Amino acid sequence: MARELRKKDEGPNDFTIFRRFPLVQQYYNLHLTSAWFGLLMMDNLFFLEKVQTGPYWHASALHGLKLRKFWGAVFERYVNELLTQACAGTNCIFLPDPRPTNNLSKQLCDGIIVSGDSMVLMEYNSSIFRADTKYGGDPVALAEEIENKLVHDKEADERKGVEQLAEAVKTSLGRRPGSPYQG
Repeated sequence: MARELRKKDEGPNDFTIFRRFPLVQQYYNLHLTSAWFGLLMMDNLFFLEKVQTGPYWHASALHGLKLRKFWGAVFERYVNELLTQACAGTNCIFLPDPRPTNNLSKQLCDGIIVSGDSMVLMEYNSSIFRADTKYGGDPVALAEEIENKLVHDKEADERKGVEQLAEAVKTSLGRRPGSPYQG
């Protein structure tokens, strides 16, 4: 742990080191007759988080972007199943993966819930924020990462959640008489 902290210390709000190493090796010398090494748990929740998320991060280290793209599709399907079950037996209508009738290759958004005269357009996002921007205490760096991952990816010139939803609103409401979203 000390070696890792000397390489990269993200500041006092960063507990990443405890998440990475929730168990530390402890030397025990009981009654001066026998010595052994044991493991000391730093935090129960960090240990449980490591057990739950460890396989994903191990696979991510091996397969990188390929896994993360697959994970995004799995995440979207999971949320769609949850929303389908949540709306079952109610007056709400859930539409997963809606597409304009004139262009079935284009996804409007990830999901829509309609209830009476209300409509909720949804984009599901499974972006992962870097520890240095989350815990480093630099609000400008954090704002840039939020913008890049949730609004618009400047490097890829790609719309993200917020811009995707704005486009979905324009597409779904823009052709209606009296709509403020003409165009």
